[in-house]
Amino acid sequence: CPPLTNPRRARKAPARGRRNRWRISASAPPRKPAGWPGTDDRTYPWGNTPDPTCTHAWFIPAGGPCTTGTKAVAVNPSGKSQAGHFDFAGNVREWTADWYSATAYTADPLTDPKGPATGTLRVVRGGGYLSGPDFLRTYARDSADPATPSPQIGFRCARSGT
Repeated sequence: CPPLTNPRRARKAPARGRRNRWRISASAPPRKPAGWPGTDDRTYPWGNTPDPTCTHAWFIPAGGPCTTGTKAVAVNPSGKSQAGHFDFAGNVREWTADWYSATAYTADPLTDPKGPATGTLRVVRGGGYLSGPDFLRTYARDSADPATPSPQIGFRCARSGT
């Protein structure tokens, strides 16, 4: 996500127009891109495997942790989504741009539940290396305080376009 990680490019990003604007993913994008978990009702990004293992993702299974920290991206080929995208589950949890509400999915439209306009907690998706297997599910959703750093929460970049 060059515009978000490189200050020189970040200053230029708004002038590039809508097609090339980088952003942090929404909790539930209105149009899911190919390979986004949940587009074909999979329990996990790689399918409906009932018991994820360390070959799918970095997390804490019943037998103990797969790792003691984050790992390089794309090292678990068994955990790829149907479109070949890596790390939708495990390694680090994903910050989203949405504020958290426990009732967002019951009160808002199901196509793009944005949640409240303001708040103190942001939505995080997916499981990290310190998460149990339940958080690896495509529909797993939790909250975290954006003012509190965590080594197991990162972000995925998305690019707006038409």
